Amino acid sequence: MTRMTLVGVDPGVVDTGVVAIRLDTHAREWRIKSKTWTGVSFRDPKTRALTSLSVEFRKGLEKFVKHEEDLAPTFAGVEGYQQRGNNVRQDQDMLYMVREIAKLLPGSQVVPNTGIKNVVTRDMLKLFQVHRFPGSDNHADRVSAARVALKIGISIPVLNEILYTFVIDNVEGEPWQLVST
Repeated sequence: MTRMTLVGVDPGVVDTGVVAIRLDTHAREWRIKSKTWTGVSFRDPKTRALTSLSVEFRKGLEKFVKHEEDLAPTFAGVEGYQQRGNNVRQDQDMLYMVREIAKLLPGSQVVPNTGIKNVVTRDMLKLFQVHRFPGSDNHADRVSAARVALKIGISIPVLNEILYTFVIDNVEGEPWQLVST
């Protein structure tokens, strides 16, 4: 496999971010694409529970991932949510978001967020240049999405080898070229 794309989604009741990291081992280059949506969910006026995701978001996310799939084998992950028990409504809302977004992306994995920062470190995010994003939105959503994308790559042995090669090449002075962001 000379090309592959890792897609990560950070679900949120307020903002939902997605990041795609496409790697080309033959050309020794990578690309980054990201997007954030605001207000992606609707509440039932009586129960106040989340009941649906906006059509704009559904279509936008599906289009974003479909575009990546057309260019390279794509592996997607959705950041899981760890219930904290302090706010039952928030817990229910976030579990709903994770479940519904995972349904939108057949074959995606829900990636537990517990301990992910110990595996996909800030230094790794910096190396892939996904530790910061331009724009006025909450870029932390896209950083979290990038972390999920890289975690997917780390967890699949053949993809892990590609990430390992990228890291070694860039650390040892044979850098790959970032061709777009």
